[in-house]
Amino acid sequence: MKKVYFLVSIFFISSTSLIYAQLIRETSASMSLGHNNAIMLELDYADASKVLEVFNKYVNDFKAKTKTKKGELFADNALIKSIGGNNTIDIYARAEKGMNKAVLTVWFDLGGAYLSSRSHPDKYLEAEKWLNEFAKIMVKKGIEDELKAEQKKLSELENDLKNLTRDKEKLERNITSDEKSIKDMENKIAQTKQNIEKSKQDIITNLDQQRNKNDEIERQKEVIKKVEAKLKGN
Repeated sequence: MKKVYFLVSIFFISSTSLIYAQLIRETSASMSLGHNNAIMLELDYADASKVLEVFNKYVNDFKAKTKTKKGELFADNALIKSIGGNNTIDIYARAEKGMNKAVLTVWFDLGGAYLSSRSHPDKYLEAEKWLNEFAKIMVKKGIEDELKAEQKKLSELENDLKNLTRDKEKLERNITSDEKSIKDMENKIAQTKQNIEKSKQDIITNLDQQRNKNDEIERQKEVIKKVEAKLKGN
């Protein structure tokens, strides 16, 4: 079977230097209904489960009823006019994890035959275009997810800054409070020093008063002696 390879699109993102590249090729692969012709889409830096989830929503836009069993998506009666015209087609898809990429394999059941470039060249090219549009959606989704992740980082950094700002304000309040405490203590120390100096002066005054009082006591004792002598003389 002839296989067709071509690069769908490449996007450069300067912030991360990641390259999102898509490669489409025709292949033959096993699925729930046997080994059939399919188209394989490689999506760099994509998650396989996410790819299948987005692909499910993508085929729903074409009026398909979808269900997933054992990792294989079945889209019943999809109306894709560029591929099937006015007739509905069934689509099977499976996404698998590769090396730094996801690989989406898609089988198009046209009703009795699976789409191939040999038997349905025009429809096959339309199927490639259809998958290419999905690839663009995945690339956009990847960039949106990256943007959300970077926005989340920014929000976390801004919250960190807010916390640091609050911490700074708290520290400044602590400094103001401690400086006031120091000032209060300095005033108290100054007052205490004044009290000490006053007490020292009061001690000096007290000693003078004690000496004066002792002198008074001695003089009073002399007075008493004279009065006692007078009493004895009578």
